[in-house]
Amino acid sequence: MKNMSKITVVIAIVIAVAATIFLLTKYSQQADTLHYRGKVDYELLNQIQKFPSSKLKRIVIDSVGGEYPPALKIAEIIQNQKIQIVVDGYCLSACASIILPAGKDNIVTENSLIGFHNLPGVWVYLESYIEKKYKKSIKTMPIYEDSLKTIQLYENSGINPDLFIALTFGKGPICLDISGIAPRLNLKKNVSIEFLQDIYIPNRSFFEQFDWKFKELYLPESQEVAEKLAEPLRKNNPGLKLRMADKDFEFPSFFSGGDMEFRHFQEC
Repeated sequence: MKNMSKITVVIAIVIAVAATIFLLTKYSQQADTLHYRGKVDYELLNQIQKFPSSKLKRIVIDSVGGEYPPALKIAEIIQNQKIQIVVDGYCLSACASIILPAGKDNIVTENSLIGFHNLPGVWVYLESYIEKKYKKSIKTMPIYEDSLKTIQLYENSGINPDLFIALTFGKGPICLDISGIAPRLNLKKNVSIEFLQDIYIPNRSFFEQFDWKFKELYLPESQEVAEKLAEPLRKNNPGLKLRMADKDFEFPSFFSGGDMEFRHFQEC
């Protein structure tokens, strides 16, 4: 029994040390900089809030995305305190859509990868389409409220939120299937709006077109380079696909002033 107790203590110490090492590699704090590697979630929010007000000047991040509710709260702090975001690795999904646009004088280092997955800001534009087609409104739904906050985030950063429409078209056709929203809208037919699940990687002119400015911006020069950078992600997501912008974006003739006719829709 005594030997068992010693073994138990040793195991507990090993686990504690391993957990400490994991946390230290996940985030660390310096005088004015937070280094963070992991999901965009309430843990990141907690790390940011640990800094005394106005002391945090820079967040060095490596993240494949996360949750939009905490991302929006994090973005508000970043924007209010004019915190710089330095991407050192990945900045995908919620990191790219919410965290990155909130920052000031951002830097995307060499061999990093920015990619857009879910497009929270697009629901403000989709509302008029849904209302016209189904005579229903999504304005009282959380997804619309988060979308509106995202649009405001971009406007406050001087970025044209029409970017979300360009991202939508860049990812490919939108699929009409609607299962998740239908019950909330009391629709007789199951209809939902789904996007291709690809990671979309804009080019430099794309960011410039929508007034999204960076202090330094590295982007992969080719599909081959992007695929190599994304290779570690495929261990957990073997079906991951990348779509790279290969030319300047041009709005279709039917899009103007936020009104979408959505010939871009297709049946699932």
